[in-house]
Amino acid sequence: MRKHLVEFGEVGAKPFDETIEEKFKDEVSMHLGDFNEKSEINTKMAVHQWDFTYFLNEEEMKKLKPEDRPEEFETPKHPDMTTAERIFISKEQIKMQEIEKEK
Repeated sequence: MRKHLVEFGEVGAKPFDETIEEKFKDEVSMHLGDFNEKSEINTKMAVHQWDFTYFLNEEEMKKLKPEDRPEEFETPKHPDMTTAERIFISKEQIKMQEIEKEK
């Protein structure tokens, strides 16, 4: 993509991130973080944790009727990969299983 932009793009055009940084520099800071801190896996970005209540303030949350509140979901759990086994199935075995199901 970069080669395509260099070849066909505007001459002297700034990269997208620099253009956006100029526009939103007061609102958003673009950085990679502190390399001296120990990294943590982000577990809060799962889709089951996001609904319309994220955009409501405390007063709006209090005004919500109980029946209008979204359903709460349990956090999905990853399978235990230490006990998982790999299964190899050939096309012949799949056909045999289909034939047995039809019987």
